[in-house]
Amino acid sequence: MAKKATQQSTELEQPGEEPVSFEAALRELESIVTQMESGEMTLEISLALHERGRVLVSTCNTYLEQVDLRVRQLLPESI
Repeated sequence: MAKKATQQSTELEQPGEEPVSFEAALRELESIVTQMESGEMTLEISLALHERGRVLVSTCNTYLEQVDLRVRQLLPESI
């Protein structure tokens, strides 16, 4: 499915996955944290969720860095 040009600036490609919006990545990350805090899963599942969580954290950080850069470009130099 092709994405519109306006959506491309707010979505990142993850290897082997569909583009994920910041909001979707954050929601999935929150879900993972809730599942892991329950303590009701096997070690193998916990490890897989931890690994996915690390990918999502990296995705969110990349978005935030891009937004920070864009805001800095828009603000006057004196701020």
